[in-house]
Amino acid sequence: MTFFCPTCWHEIEASATKCPHCRADITESEKMNFEEKLLNALGHKEPETVEMVVWVLGELKSEKATRPLNALLKRTESFHLKCAILDALSKIGTHEARSAILEACEREIGIVRNKAREQIEWIEREKK
Repeated sequence: MTFFCPTCWHEIEASATKCPHCRADITESEKMNFEEKLLNALGHKEPETVEMVVWVLGELKSEKATRPLNALLKRTESFHLKCAILDALSKIGTHEARSAILEACEREIGIVRNKAREQIEWIEREKK
């Protein structure tokens, strides 16, 4: 099994208590709750892991994830990840999440803009 530092995401030994790369205290991550660990994992190096984390945060309707998801939406170039983030934000459904989707309607192009518009329509239908 491969182990990663929960701070810098470099590979580490399973028995490590401090990351040899960034010096983070690995035992501190053991004290985090599941939602905090997921939020931290948004910085993971493997794109598939990040997409899975985004999906789980959406399923949990994690309001704490709204700002980090919006920041990731703005910085990623992956349209697959952008669409996954838009799905998660629509499931979270807060005013702040809706605002992030509306902003994406203005900022994004192509498939991502269409996805953002679909999510806004879905949110509006759910309100009724």
